[in-house]
Amino acid sequence: MSISSILGRNDTTDEHADAVIVMTLEGNAVQWDEGAERLFGYTSAEALGHSVFELIVLADQAQGERQLLEETVEDGASNFECVYRRKDGSMFYADSSSRILTDPESNRKFIISGKTDITKLTLARDMKQVDEKFGELLESMPDGILMTNLTGHIVLVNSQTERIFGYQRGELLGQLVEVLIPERFRGGHAGRRTTYFVQPHVRSMRSGMELYGLRKDGTEFPVDISLSPLQPEGSTIVVSAIRDMSER
Repeated sequence: MSISSILGRNDTTDEHADAVIVMTLEGNAVQWDEGAERLFGYTSAEALGHSVFELIVLADQAQGERQLLEETVEDGASNFECVYRRKDGSMFYADSSSRILTDPESNRKFIISGKTDITKLTLARDMKQVDEKFGELLESMPDGILMTNLTGHIVLVNSQTERIFGYQRGELLGQLVEVLIPERFRGGHAGRRTTYFVQPHVRSMRSGMELYGLRKDGTEFPVDISLSPLQPEGSTIVVSAIRDMSER
């Protein structure tokens, strides 16, 4: 069974999506196109037969995803915006459009879902939102303050952050936060970010962790960092307060 055989030669409803997944009504992948391979990082061989809940759905969003599948079954179609997880642990925002599909050969029903990466659009929205709410307030803070969204992109920095890391604000906004982490620590950081966002919590400074930052000029330096989650207008934002510990 192929995507083309299920869809029919003249069906172009999902042609503009970045990825197309065909799954059972319970969410098990039966077709995983090349776009899905690129977008999620799993090959078709790795994905087929596995549940999307296992592969790409964040644990804290599993219930919502199930409800959306149920809505697709009941109403015939659904459209929603959500965050998905890639194989490497990184996350991205997607517009997801799902509908019921019937295989003409077996008369079995499936769900076909088109996923479109809207991370850049969401990033622009998040940057505008946090700047309006917190921009002026954070300029008075003695520590470097950096805000990141669910996908790990920097949406706001104060002038102290510029001073500590040696970047201009415009050079940091929209970048992944890993740009400020020494390369030797970047490997598993995306996965740890995902874990944190599943169960966000306040982490104070002096947590006992040995942490290092990376300046624009390539020098490493010890830092102390506190983390605090915020949820302005439904989005999840993490506020990092950063203190240069070089002198100490």
